[in-house]
Amino acid sequence: MSKIGADDLIVATGASRANLETLPRGEILPPLIPLVDIERSEYVGRLVQTDLVIAGIGETFHVPRAWKVDCREPDCQARQRTIDLRERKELLQLCRMSDDQVRGFMRRFSGCKHRTTAKIITMATITELLAFPVASATVDESMRDYREKIVVLLGAPLQSNIRYRATGEVIAEPRGQRASLLITALDRLQSAAERFTLLPAVCDRFRVFQIPRSASPSVDTAWDYARGLARDLTRHITKIYGLHRELLLLVALLTFHSPAVIPWGGEPIKGVLDVLCIGDTGQGKTTLIRRLMAAVGLGHFASGSTASRAGVLYSLDSKVHDKRVLRWGAFPLAHGELLALDESQNVPREEWREFTTARSEGVLRVERSIRAEHPSRVRLFCLANPITRHSMAELQYGIMAIHPEQGFLDPQDLRRFDVVICVAKGDQDIEDVKVTPLPDTTESPVSPDLLRESILWAWTRQLNHLGYAQNTERTIRKIAGVLNELYGTPEIPLLITDAHEKVARLAFAFAALLHSTDQTHQQIIVTPTHVWLVGRLLSAIYTHRNCAFDQYARILQQRSSLTDRDYELIKADLLTRGSNREDSTATETFLDLFLTEDDVPRSDLEAATGLGKDALTRRIGKLRKHRLILSGRRGYRKTARFVAFLRQWSAERANPPNLSNLPENDSEGSLSC
Repeated sequence: MSKIGADDLIVATGASRANLETLPRGEILPPLIPLVDIERSEYVGRLVQTDLVIAGIGETFHVPRAWKVDCREPDCQARQRTIDLRERKELLQLCRMSDDQVRGFMRRFSGCKHRTTAKIITMATITELLAFPVASATVDESMRDYREKIVVLLGAPLQSNIRYRATGEVIAEPRGQRASLLITALDRLQSAAERFTLLPAVCDRFRVFQIPRSASPSVDTAWDYARGLARDLTRHITKIYGLHRELLLLVALLTFHSPAVIPWGGEPIKGVLDVLCIGDTGQGKTTLIRRLMAAVGLGHFASGSTASRAGVLYSLDSKVHDKRVLRWGAFPLAHGELLALDESQNVPREEWREFTTARSEGVLRVERSIRAEHPSRVRLFCLANPITRHSMAELQYGIMAIHPEQGFLDPQDLRRFDVVICVAKGDQDIEDVKVTPLPDTTESPVSPDLLRESILWAWTRQLNHLGYAQNTERTIRKIAGVLNELYGTPEIPLLITDAHEKVARLAFAFAALLHSTDQTHQQIIVTPTHVWLVGRLLSAIYTHRNCAFDQYARILQQRSSLTDRDYELIKADLLTRGSNREDSTATETFLDLFLTEDDVPRSDLEAATGLGKDALTRRIGKLRKHRLILSGRRGYRKTARFVAFLRQWSAERANPPNLSNLPENDSEGSLSC
């Protein structure tokens, strides 16, 4: 007989009090309590239920649960006695015992004082867990506390980041009397995406996201409609005003709507978006994403300032019986959903490097004293402040805030971001950001509940639900090529060789947000219009005055380029003797030193060349004039332009022109004497 609470039965069937009294009663359901309430003494020894997420897994033990003792001594009370501990806390006493200690425990527990051998009938598995509570609609908010607790599971460990309803007895652990929970049953709770059902009524309500059929089928119309959705949600949900903040909200909506995986070239690739929003403090970027998450009730929020201590990815904790326990961090525990990471500039570079594989492959692998892996397909929305300047206004180009030499990310970590959007105090007046121009009492066509349903619909789209309209893939390659020409630079590798994949991800996010679907509303169909919208979006972000990525990329491209004419001019300037006293051999030694070193201190140049202060300064001045070096902490650093020059100069020295193969006579005359 299944058990159901009275309130649930009334809601489900409309039963009256008289109906309830005539029904057979099952066992009284255990009370549902917050996890931290296992610390309250009135629950000790009682069976309770609590909703939790497994954050870390400790040690696992196999201990005897049932055994038989057959003592031959006539006065022994353990003659042919069978013991079954079932779900008693005495099982915990057997953990960490040696074989001799276990045998002695079984004899004593059976009441045998002799050296009779106990025969084990059944074994039990005991697993130590680190767990934290999850929100429950039936638990009073005022009583909710999100501290992590150590609990014990009677059974094998299960998957982390999944929500469970645990049923068990509140106990004082046999060793140490610590308040704990001996879990005897774990029932998986469905996630919001798993509970989502696409009903015909919901499909009808989704029409508000679609571009009206009466509108002209142009990119301008689609762009204005997408911006209009962001503007409406700004006025009714986020209330962080201004055109550029609406653009930031649009990026957040696209991140929420990005599918887990997408097809490309006949293969599945990552579909979730990684976004970085960097800018001045107090500009509403954190408030915007928090209000959006609160409105839809989806996503996770963590701070790099505090999460870095325990690990955004994971940590090896010694919390359980002084044994190392692998505790998963905020990123893997947000698998399948969205993680907003505030103050992400405070996450150490070393930890960002561990993000690399997890963000690309969707699996976090731990190769430390404990080896493990965890699914980590996460929509990542990072919020950061510049670390080398007090404000974005101090940077000539706002995009310089993420340059690997000035930012907090290495090039390979920066490349994983699909979009970087800058915000600054100069974007608009602070009154425009935080104060609505006019009171808005109109009802939004997109309610928070409908927006939540739209996001869940996007999250439940599988690979077989995603497709391209005709000519779309060709348009993706075309737009990616244009973006690569405009913004492609190895120093800020946001749009380089993998630009087509980023364009594809953003195009699917646009198609999901605007509900470009088939008649059944099951398929997401990307069209060339969505691809052009990606171009519009990135152009609006990267050409904005607070970013100026287009201008900075053009400078970096010019700085790194080296034509044949540039090479000949630089070589002539460096190696042609300016006077009879100038030593060209010293200049070659000077260049040779840069061939094998990335950073060369001035003292090394003086020692290797033997040049005096003035002569060395003249040569360094020539390198600066031709944009070949930059000054750094460790000395003079080569630019990409200098690397290209040295590579060509070195090859030319190793393979001088072969004059023996030239004809003896030509139109210019003979080379022979």
